[in-house]
Amino acid sequence: MLLQGFHGLFAKTATELAKFYTVMGGIDLNWKTVDVVWSACSLCPSHLDALSPYLGDLVFLQLLQCMHQVFSPQLLSGMAEEHACLPVKHCIASIYRTQIMGLPSLAVSASLCGALSPLPPPSGQSAGSHTLESLSTGWAASAEALSAVASLEAARRHRDLLARLDQAEGALRVRLHRCQLRLASHHWLHQEALPNPGGHTLPARTTLLAEMRKAAQTVGSLDATLHEAREGHLALAGAVEQRLKWAGGANPALADTRTSFTHLVAQWTDPLQALSTIASEVYEASDALLLHESLRTRTTEALSWDARLLGLLNRCQESCMLAEGASAPLSPAEQQLLQLQGGAPLPAEASVEWLRSLLDKVALSACREQLEQAKTSRDTCREALQNQVSTLRADVLGKHHELLSELRSLLKSLARHEDVAVQEYLATYRKFSERASELVRTLLAPDATPSDSVQEALSELIAMVPRVYQGLTELASAQDGLDQPKNATLSKSVEQTPDRKVNKDPRTGKALQERNSYAVGVWRRVKMKLDGRDPDSNKRSSVAEQVDYIISEATRLENLALLYEGWTPWV
Repeated sequence: MLLQGFHGLFAKTATELAKFYTVMGGIDLNWKTVDVVWSACSLCPSHLDALSPYLGDLVFLQLLQCMHQVFSPQLLSGMAEEHACLPVKHCIASIYRTQIMGLPSLAVSASLCGALSPLPPPSGQSAGSHTLESLSTGWAASAEALSAVASLEAARRHRDLLARLDQAEGALRVRLHRCQLRLASHHWLHQEALPNPGGHTLPARTTLLAEMRKAAQTVGSLDATLHEAREGHLALAGAVEQRLKWAGGANPALADTRTSFTHLVAQWTDPLQALSTIASEVYEASDALLLHESLRTRTTEALSWDARLLGLLNRCQESCMLAEGASAPLSPAEQQLLQLQGGAPLPAEASVEWLRSLLDKVALSACREQLEQAKTSRDTCREALQNQVSTLRADVLGKHHELLSELRSLLKSLARHEDVAVQEYLATYRKFSERASELVRTLLAPDATPSDSVQEALSELIAMVPRVYQGLTELASAQDGLDQPKNATLSKSVEQTPDRKVNKDPRTGKALQERNSYAVGVWRRVKMKLDGRDPDSNKRSSVAEQVDYIISEATRLENLALLYEGWTPWV
């Protein structure tokens, strides 16, 4: 605000100087042969014509110099007001000396000469050879005109004096107001020691504090409202920016629009953040000041706090006096008792039981610390265990179920044909999956605590792993073309069948694996249906043609009787 005031004053000065130079350009100044004009010209700066294009820059430099001197650390550190006005006065004198001095007199004298004589004297005459009276010889001056001119001059001087007095009175009023504020602040700080100033009306402290509290509450409410509005605006801006990102994926030309929008949002958000920070700081400073002033007033709460402080000081003084007066040193046991008791007087029932209770309290506090440490260690171990279990579920079990899902349908088909080994394997695999899922779910619970049952379940699960994987590989190896038990761990109740002759390849001598021809046929017909070659194996039908064919087959009367025979005839 102070900088703006300085700038406004100098801007007005530059504007008025420009207007004055414009008026001077319209006046005929070729009257140097007249003595009054010549005297005015001698007062004018000799280099004014050469500096006329740079007068604005000169005023700007003088403005910077003045402001630098006014805001220097020497003036801001508490120098007197008269010394603070010196840079401004020096700037005014410099502007007047370099740009204004002699010009008003020159303008008035040249205008007066032009009014008295229509043409200036010849230029060949010497400077100052004519006087103003010689130009006014043709004018008959009456006594009334002379008296009117004298009265006008006296009135002008009186009006100028009144204007100067009004200006001085305004400056004194401003200075008096500042002095009153300083006196009030000094009296408020030292009102307990200073008497009531007679003849001076000081502002009421309660009124000022009430207004300050009201203003602080207003600032706090406005800050909260501003924060809510800012959060809402940021949410809307984030939604708009997200929409622009989505639209920019389809239209790359919107990238510049999104960048401009982000820049504008940042430009709008930064001033609001700075304003919110300033408001918070002002509110905190006002709150602290109000608390300080409330403690300085003679209220009930402040008096009670003062009494507590005085009581504490008295106790400290008594303790110091007792410490100085005590001559016998304390034993180590007494010092420990004082440390345990915290400096308070010993109870009347101090005895062995009281000491034991103190020891129990100390042991209880130590146990609590150990318990807290154990809880912290337990939580850390639980978190590490849950991380490992999560990794196991995501990587190992997930991959395991994904691989076995490809074989589950085939194993179920084999189990329907009363393959005992496959049925036992499926039962084992189902039991393994259920126990693994239950164990993972138990360990990932928020309040999971490893116990003996969990360890036993984990041991059983580890023991079942070989039966799951090795049993699957044993199912793949065909022996004697029959479903014989491959592993004692998979099927212990299956009866042994007599050995049969193994078919071997005559070229390689290796055993030939026998396949179920019915299952192979079913697999081929299902594959043909999936490939779209069900109606005609030589032609691949489209999806629409397959749908039409299935609908027509389903609505044929010849196929209705097949519904009672199950799903296999449809294959």
